[in-house]
Amino acid sequence: MATKKSNEQRKERFKAMSSDNKSESIFTRVNWRFLIFLFAITFMVTGPFYRQVIGNSNPYLRPWIMFHGWGHQICDVQFSVSTEDGNRTAIDPYSYLDSHSWWKAPKRLKNLNKPSEVKAQANKICERLPKGNVLYGKVRCGQRGAGWKVHIDSAKPFCNGKKITRRSKAEESQ
Repeated sequence: MATKKSNEQRKERFKAMSSDNKSESIFTRVNWRFLIFLFAITFMVTGPFYRQVIGNSNPYLRPWIMFHGWGHQICDVQFSVSTEDGNRTAIDPYSYLDSHSWWKAPKRLKNLNKPSEVKAQANKICERLPKGNVLYGKVRCGQRGAGWKVHIDSAKPFCNGKKITRRSKAEESQ
């Protein structure tokens, strides 16, 4: 009895799917969903393609903007060390900051938001640099609506590899 009802229900569903009346057809609804999805994807892809590849602008197609809300107040830092020979090599700052890799580094070392934080980190690296090495750095930070802005170029060194010592007030007065 139960199988007879289920067979009848299947037959009715099949008739509804293959009927000439398109308003009752499930395939019609699926086709409309697919067409709407296809239109949305085309609209999203066409905006950046139209502006960047073809080179035209259209007020109805969105441009691709890297820093619109998220991504500002983050700095990209590249440290390099110059030896007495004058050769510059890139260094891993985490090896000088008591962390062996980026994954294990504390969040305060990874996420530098301002050039002042970069300078503080550079001073810590300078304390641990061997003598005779010069620390350089290129710092650029994400700005809202302006993209990357270079704050510190690698032309001026952070330090000369000398140990930074803090003097007491009594020593300074002498």
